[in-house]
Amino acid sequence: MGFGDEDQFVVITDGDKKMNLLLYWRNEIPTDWEKLPEANDRRVAGIIRVDMGDPELAVQSEQSVVVSGYGAAMVNNTPRMPWYYPERAAMLLNGFLGTREEYQPYGIQKFAWNPEKRQLENAWVNTSLSSPNAMPLVSAGSNILYTTGARNGEWTLEGIDWTTGEPVFHYVLGDERYNTLFAGVLLDEDGHIFFGTSFGKVRLKPRKEEVLNTASN
Repeated sequence: MGFGDEDQFVVITDGDKKMNLLLYWRNEIPTDWEKLPEANDRRVAGIIRVDMGDPELAVQSEQSVVVSGYGAAMVNNTPRMPWYYPERAAMLLNGFLGTREEYQPYGIQKFAWNPEKRQLENAWVNTSLSSPNAMPLVSAGSNILYTTGARNGEWTLEGIDWTTGEPVFHYVLGDERYNTLFAGVLLDEDGHIFFGTSFGKVRLKPRKEEVLNTASN
């Protein structure tokens, strides 16, 4: 995160039971920077809980943090677990059964570095959308976060406003042939969307009128 004269960081999550997002100063630590009270090292620039708006929720994300500008977003990859199911096998639920409502995880959360206050802040949370296992992508040109989601037992392509977290559009893809199984969503210069599945690679080229109609529904 950060280029040129901007503040520059390495962005990671810590994998705690209640996971945190951490920012580390990437190069020289500013001379006037004071160690955060909750940090174990002066290089830590920010620590914030990833909870999808629920302080009691224990969130884990199998995906890398998605960064664009000073924003950093994560999806919730913690499925709703039946009492009898072993915790070590949780990823099977949102991997192979990610469209099943009884297991499906919900929540996408974005944080942002405030360069004036020099602190990490919560930007928005969307708890109505589910991205069970995809690695999202941000298009800086369209200001949209793209990911594959799940609705009514089918896989979808989801477009989310990067600034507000509000849905821009969704497009129903279909059955398990479109399960990303923790693959990343890619976007090329011509607007084609690609992602891998257990059955091969998917290439999407939505027609403009279809996207507009979907966004209005």
